Amino acid sequence: MLSLDGVSKSFGAHIAVEGATFEVSRGETIALLGPSGCGKTTTLRMIAGFLKPDGGAIRLAGADITSSKPYARNIGIVFQDYALFPHLSVAENVAFGPRHRGVGKEETRQRVERYLRLVQMSDKAANQPNALSGGQQQRVALARALATEPEIVLLDEPLSALDAKLRERLRSELKQILGAAGATTIIVTHDQEEALSLADRVLVMNGGRIMQDAAPREIYDRPANRFIAEFVGRSNWMKGAVTEDRTGFRMAGGALVPLAASLPAGRRVSGFIRPEKLRILEASGDTPSGMVSLPAAFRDAIFLGTDTEITCMLDTGDTVVVLDRTGRAAGLGRGDRVRVGFHPTEMGFVDTE
Repeated sequence: MLSLDGVSKSFGAHIAVEGATFEVSRGETIALLGPSGCGKTTTLRMIAGFLKPDGGAIRLAGADITSSKPYARNIGIVFQDYALFPHLSVAENVAFGPRHRGVGKEETRQRVERYLRLVQMSDKAANQPNALSGGQQQRVALARALATEPEIVLLDEPLSALDAKLRERLRSELKQILGAAGATTIIVTHDQEEALSLADRVLVMNGGRIMQDAAPREIYDRPANRFIAEFVGRSNWMKGAVTEDRTGFRMAGGALVPLAASLPAGRRVSGFIRPEKLRILEASGDTPSGMVSLPAAFRDAIFLGTDTEITCMLDTGDTVVVLDRTGRAAGLGRGDRVRVGFHPTEMGFVDTE
């Protein structure tokens, strides 16, 4: 459906995007995820036609659109601030695109009804945008983008203007709406939860480059480098090296963790494990079957509601954070001895930088 081949863009001496190459299949949703200044918005603006690439090619439905004007591209856009026309009703906002593209009156009316029904805003058709909540405006903006029946829909930080609770609810609704519409979608976001929950694939960007292109679960469980492991979720880091027989990971303090998969012998790697994968165990007693346990000292516990965030100092010298739901931190004092347990299969590895 859409392909980028070696697309680059610079602003003076600053390289905003370098060699972006990826494809989006029909009906697929991908997320461009990264921090501010990583190049994700510049990439979206080049796809939309607001910026012209310095190099590379952009193709949509087989046609080269690299130099095409924005209005000549069959692309729908939902802007970060929604950009609804304040002087038009909800229905007139949704009808604007089809009318502008020469769609007949009856077909336009049917599209307005269809897409307002899809976003559950039919009862607000006569309302003005300023009478709507932020979440309702977001839905109308999405209906307006879909009403032109574009080849692809671009969403620029679609939920960033909403409060946390509303964002969480609308993530689920947005996924359902895009699925029901069969839309091919690119979402630009800095919010990792938004990217992981909405996208079929996530492209993590940093410094103008695509660092990894993979399914959300792979991005989270098997990040390509330390930047991704730290940007997407939280990580506990443990330095060490792969043993000569390639069956274990020897930590800096001497502890040996069996490897679930083979790595090159002697390779200097950093092991990481997510806080929710760790367990607090009693200092004495048997280690549960299949787990590795490391001796540690309890440092602190912070109650977060559903979870308790427990900080421990491993005997290796590494500090780890555990997200616990068992209440095992109750009664522990600073310096108390515990063990931190985990399954070796839940440990990931990246090259030591």
